[in-house]
Amino acid sequence: VGAGKVFQPLRLALTGLPASPGIFDVLLILGRERSLGRVERAIEHIEGGGAGEG
Repeated sequence: VGAGKVFQPLRLALTGLPASPGIFDVLLILGRERSLGRVERAIEHIEGGGAGEG
């Protein structure tokens, strides 16, 4: 899997925005725990049906 296919969904999960500073900068600023929490919530949102929930 190429970086482009990973970075854009990760960026959206971390920031909620389609554009942001560099993904590694975002990860560094948020820190490990906050980053993991946001990714976990994004996965739960997707598994739960997406829009309209939460």
